[in-house]
Amino acid sequence: MPIARVNDTILFFVHVPKCGGTSIKRFLQDHGRTALDGRGGRDDWSRSTADHVHAAIYDHLVPVNFYDDGFIIFRDPVDRLRSEFRMFARPARRSWNPINWILAALARLRGRPLYGYQFFHTTWWVDPDIWVRGALLVARFMPYRGNNHYRPQSEFWREGLTPFFLEDGLDQVTDWIVSRTGLDPDISDKAPPREAPRLRAAQRQPRVTDVPFSEATIRHIKRHYAADYALFETLRARAGGPTR
Repeated sequence: MPIARVNDTILFFVHVPKCGGTSIKRFLQDHGRTALDGRGGRDDWSRSTADHVHAAIYDHLVPVNFYDDGFIIFRDPVDRLRSEFRMFARPARRSWNPINWILAALARLRGRPLYGYQFFHTTWWVDPDIWVRGALLVARFMPYRGNNHYRPQSEFWREGLTPFFLEDGLDQVTDWIVSRTGLDPDISDKAPPREAPRLRAAQRQPRVTDVPFSEATIRHIKRHYAADYALFETLRARAGGPTR
């Protein structure tokens, strides 16, 4: 829930994980002052970082009359989960773990790809379809898992926020911020370049660029996040756009 002061305008940004929010936080930090933006890590009082709290938490912390404008960015749940897997998955490498040999044999029988995925400091060969089912099952019992990365997006929503959709691009978000705060319309072209963060050794390995979910897995994701799709349809209908 980053709060930003840009010029004389206070913006409340509900940051749904894996929906392009990091880029928007950086834009706000470059052109204003921010708080509750996740810097400094997780604290003892919270089960997630401050920038990833959902409505049940921020409703008690940020009253509607505190800020001038609030906004949120949503993403298709299938793409959001695919991005989550891609963040940690790497091409499968040689492994001497016999369990990985069994997993590889089962994947070959099903004609499914395998990826290297680190879990409890051990790299496992993972079929993304199996990963989805396991991840969503655990999320039912541990909703804060992964710093709220698996929580339904509908649980971040508060009436009165301006909704955006990542599929429509982030330019519309920055344009909206500029229009609400009186920034120079060309400010995004003048933003200073950011230094690339240092990556841990595991992150420097080649990234996975495509995650092929089966049709059955996509249906499973859509059932799990049915409330998200229903909310998106309502919000797009209000805006007069395609419901997808």
